[in-house]
Amino acid sequence: MGVDLTTFNSVLKVKYALAIYDQMSKGTVLLTRVKKEIERMNQSGKSFTVPLRKSYSQGTGARAYNGTLPTAGANKYTDAVVPITYNFGRVKIYDAVIKASKNNEGAFVNAVDDELGGVLEAMRQDVNRQLHGDGSGLLGTVASVSGSGTLTVVVDSTWRLREGMLIDFYTGASPVTNGISIEIATIISATEFTCVCSGSPTTNDVIYRAGSKGLEMAGLGLIISASGTFQGIDRSADYMWQAPVLANSGIPRALTLALMQQAMSESGKRGGNISLIICDHTQRDKYVNLLVSDKRFVNSLKLDGGFEAVEYNGKPVVADAEAVAGEINFIDETTLMRCPLSEFEWMDEDGNILQKVSGEAAYEGVICLYDNFAAKRCNTNVRLDDLDVA
Repeated sequence: MGVDLTTFNSVLKVKYALAIYDQMSKGTVLLTRVKKEIERMNQSGKSFTVPLRKSYSQGTGARAYNGTLPTAGANKYTDAVVPITYNFGRVKIYDAVIKASKNNEGAFVNAVDDELGGVLEAMRQDVNRQLHGDGSGLLGTVASVSGSGTLTVVVDSTWRLREGMLIDFYTGASPVTNGISIEIATIISATEFTCVCSGSPTTNDVIYRAGSKGLEMAGLGLIISASGTFQGIDRSADYMWQAPVLANSGIPRALTLALMQQAMSESGKRGGNISLIICDHTQRDKYVNLLVSDKRFVNSLKLDGGFEAVEYNGKPVVADAEAVAGEINFIDETTLMRCPLSEFEWMDEDGNILQKVSGEAAYEGVICLYDNFAAKRCNTNVRLDDLDVA
């Protein structure tokens, strides 16, 4: 009997590629596009104040040539208060790993460089996700749970979940696992993941990133809304702070060019200038299919940051991996801004990114972002909602 690969397998060397290939999306379109603007705002403690003009003086009117002049009026003003939110990324690397990965002979990547770069990229992706959300931090809703110990959890979608992510299950306002965060073991499909959990999550429970419930940055889901309080202003008492949401009572409908034009017109009627149309890849593809079926030319655009878009009435339609399914947001970018108290920065006041962990042969690094997504004006931004996702 000759020697075959099976019997000789234990002494064969494995040849690896010279690089590690990412399996994750690196697109952070919205984060890249939103401008930073803090110079004209007043910072006070944990918030910024944005002065707003609500209306111009209405001391005008037509009169007879010898009539009494109109009563003098005055501009009306109010303040929007933007709270600062706090996002952190943390890495821990053992000294033995650092020494073993210093060169290509010992490892494919330098552990320090790869871990520091990885947590920064993960944090940027998570912040980009937050910019599409409503500040609650909701990641998904449980449809069903099976198994014991190692659970298979079916959710509405796993698109916001990641392997290794620590999550909390909530039943209403109550945590399910008594403060013990659960690590996602494997993403099985677009609607399933596994985790080891001693608690009892069940149907209709909701999922948040561990410890983040209600603490995330504001996002388009909060900015483009006709109800609720945003930046300290009650929309029910201030029509000018309401943003139009073109919905269909929760009933999915097909995307049409007429619906897209309606959204553009809603912004235009309020004096807006839509400069970015952002959605997930499904809606972007549906738009392209509309053009093809209508025998129209599909024009592509190149945006700053290397992102590609297709064109609608001269405006870029761009797909963002973190965008919410079933909706398209029409953005007047001049009305939106970020308010960073600090950018993505390592806590290195002593000059060292990595700090020795007390009592362990390990080092730790923490990156922080003190920031929020804010609006100077809401009502010229429009959401087209309840679109087919299939």
